[in-house]
Amino acid sequence: MALLAERPVTQSPEERAAAEFEPFTPDWRPTIPDGAVVLNYLHLAAIGFVILIALVAMTALAYVAGRVATEGPSRVINVESVQAKPVAVIPSVSKPAVVDSPKVPAQSNGAAPGAGESYLQVGALDRGMANVSLKYLQDSSIPARLEAVADSPLWRVLVGPLDTSSIEPMKQKLDELGFPSFLKRY
Repeated sequence: MALLAERPVTQSPEERAAAEFEPFTPDWRPTIPDGAVVLNYLHLAAIGFVILIALVAMTALAYVAGRVATEGPSRVINVESVQAKPVAVIPSVSKPAVVDSPKVPAQSNGAAPGAGESYLQVGALDRGMANVSLKYLQDSSIPARLEAVADSPLWRVLVGPLDTSSIEPMKQKLDELGFPSFLKRY
């Protein structure tokens, strides 16, 4: 403040009034180096508006994508409308049912069935799974046997021999146990 008091006032009140009405001169502006970016409040407001519009657009796209992804079958299942179907449960066995010896179980000698016989084939499986399936079918009082597949490590699991009248009831029984099957005639 002392500095202001020491300065002599060189303008009269008339000169000061005339200076207020002088046309604008750009000499008072600070100098800006070349290449510098100067943003005023209007620039900042415009940038903020663009960012706001971008956020709204992304939110709208996310909403539409979510709606499209969830259209179709409902993911909520009404428990009362679901009907229970019987499921084949393979009983737990204390020992593995897989036969370790290269010999096939006595009920199935691995030879091809006789000519003219009809069987239902329930699978062509590797040796261990074929033995497990054979044991399960035999425990369910179903006449089953294994047949070796030529030039393959697979074994056919066959049910039969069956006469023509017993094919359809046996097929239904196998379906109930969870073994889809098809007719194979020799």
